[in-house]
Amino acid sequence: MQRKASILLISSWVLSLLVIFALSLGFRAQIALKLSGYQKNNLLAAFLAKAGINRAIYELKEDANAYDAFSESWADNEKIFSKISPDENETEFCTVSYVDGEGRKIYGVKDEQSKIDINNSSPKVMEELFNSKGLGIDAKELSKLLKEWTSSSIEAGEEKKIFKNSPLSTNEEFLLVLEYFYKDRPKAQDAYKNIEDFVTVYSGGKLNINTVQEDVFFVLAKAYAQNEEENAAAKTIAEKIIKLRQDKGFFKDISSISFDASFDTAELSLWNKINAFLGVKSNYFRINARAAVKEVSKEVNVVFNRDKNEIVYWHQD
Repeated sequence: MQRKASILLISSWVLSLLVIFALSLGFRAQIALKLSGYQKNNLLAAFLAKAGINRAIYELKEDANAYDAFSESWADNEKIFSKISPDENETEFCTVSYVDGEGRKIYGVKDEQSKIDINNSSPKVMEELFNSKGLGIDAKELSKLLKEWTSSSIEAGEEKKIFKNSPLSTNEEFLLVLEYFYKDRPKAQDAYKNIEDFVTVYSGGKLNINTVQEDVFFVLAKAYAQNEEENAAAKTIAEKIIKLRQDKGFFKDISSISFDASFDTAELSLWNKINAFLGVKSNYFRINARAAVKEVSKEVNVVFNRDKNEIVYWHQD
């Protein structure tokens, strides 16, 4: 009886160990299946995001006219950009969109040349932008520092060895300038958040008058105003340009705008100072693609140079 009891006990232990081993294998297999499923979805989301980028680039390259405006197929097109899916799958798709200055979600591509060019704008333009975004007493010194940071002619003393001494190559590099200026990372990040949607390093120095926001246009005009009359004209000229653009849809050239807008003497004087910094055609465009596959999402942000047919910036989460 004792021998039978021992055999039964040993058998029970062996059986228990086999059950535990089987459960362990099952658990590990379940985890492996989940991981492989997640990796598959992650890879699919990445490819979908790239498909969204390619779809946007296709629309940009198809636009062969002599101007760029909000009426273009790449600029605001919910039908194309709200759900990009090669097999029209309702649960696996990519969206190309951005949020405009008024907080609206726009399905399309953002024109980088609707922003102020950090590398090519004068210190007075940058100072006016910093003022308009609440930097107050720091605006003048910060604009001066930015010019030194990006200028190759500045001699690098001991305290300035960190300076780039060349144009910024990405928008994010401007955060380094702010961190150096404030010596306070959280304060620099707050300042950058206030400014980042209004500045770019991807431009030829000209604002596209067909896509620029009214407040950005006002900054440019105010920076070049030289007396009280022109200071007042900066606001009215910005309002007139945006109203005229809404009525016409877009401008094909800069030359006829002053006549169509019926500028008064001060407005015309100011317009003659700033129209050299304006254009109607853009080369740089920001594409923000976000793909979703079940529980996985993937976001890719790029800047595309249409003139050279190349991606000059790529960031993938």
